[in-house]
Amino acid sequence: MYMLIGNRHFLDSGSLRYGTYVSRVDSHIKIAVIGDSWAAGQKLDSALSAALKKHGLSAEVVSYGHPGGKSRDVLEDLTDKTRSLPFLEDKDIDFFIVFAGVNDSKGHDGPDFYKHHMDALISLIDSYGAVPVIIDIPEYAIELDKPPSIQHAAKRMASKVLFDSGVNDNRNEYRKALRELLSSGKQFI
Repeated sequence: MYMLIGNRHFLDSGSLRYGTYVSRVDSHIKIAVIGDSWAAGQKLDSALSAALKKHGLSAEVVSYGHPGGKSRDVLEDLTDKTRSLPFLEDKDIDFFIVFAGVNDSKGHDGPDFYKHHMDALISLIDSYGAVPVIIDIPEYAIELDKPPSIQHAAKRMASKVLFDSGVNDNRNEYRKALRELLSSGKQFI
């Protein structure tokens, strides 16, 4: 279910099926890496396992990435049973490392859009007893990103004006929105 605001579709977090919190932390650590293209292709799995092993921790890492996906898409991927992502149902997963926001920023969907979906992602993961680990929007060459077509350029320009105050380099505003969310004092489920 979506709430339509401008040319953006907000996922209605009231329609999500939350889990019942059960602590999962035990001697076996399992980590799910989810998100946009930064999480795709299992490219972080072995590097993360190796880094943890250097510190004496043994961990199994599983991942799923949605190339081009926005925070809303990552949320939908986790909750849509037809996409065959059993991560939330996997009681062995202790931590979810979430990479999301680059495509929200590139598309100029607005910090409120990003914050809304990150809030829902964090609450959802937390409700299943896993620990969400949120990776902030990284430095990337936003100034070099060019829309693939005139239609995309027009949409991006309109979104930039409507949702990002006309600012091209919006990364700090999105990071600020995430920090506000995380420091809001909200007790996640």
